[in-house]
Amino acid sequence: MTATPRAGDDVTISRSVLEEVYERLAEAVGAVERGNNRIIGNDRYWTCVEAIWQTGKTQVGCR
Repeated sequence: MTATPRAGDDVTISRSVLEEVYERLAEAVGAVERGNNRIIGNDRYWTCVEAIWQTGKTQVGCR
C-alpha cells in the first residue's frame, strides 16, 4: 500500500467487516486470474486452429 497515514484519519471497523473486505478482495483477484487463464487458453486454441487451417496439420503443443 502506498498511502501514508495522516493525523486524525484513524477509523475503526469491526474485525468481521475487515475479514469480509479481505474475502471479497481475494474473490476479485481469483476472478481476474480465471479471466486471464481463459484469455490465454483462447489464444492458444485459435493459434492451433489457424495452423490447422493453413497447413492441414496440428502443430507441436496443440492437442
